[in-house]
Amino acid sequence: MCDCDCLFKDFKSEDLESIELRRLSDKSGIYVIRIRERGKTINEAISFMESFCKKMKWVAFNEYVLDRTDRLRNIGECPIIYIGAAPNR
Repeated sequence: MCDCDCLFKDFKSEDLESIELRRLSDKSGIYVIRIRERGKTINEAISFMESFCKKMKWVAFNEYVLDRTDRLRNIGECPIIYIGAAPNR
């Protein structure tokens, strides 16, 4: 596990797949997207995207996606993949 994980241990936690909009806070603050459980390895995910893109004939899309898939290697073991800020609604 990464040291980043302990930075957010006191944050309120919600499952992104089942969160209800009415339960979201209307206060400003910091939000974090954290991986709860990993499936495929980074290399498997990159190989899948490369294979998927090879089947597509959309050149601009392929260039855009394949240019960015290598960024997945930077995630490593850190469960935090995004940190943002939310203003008042």
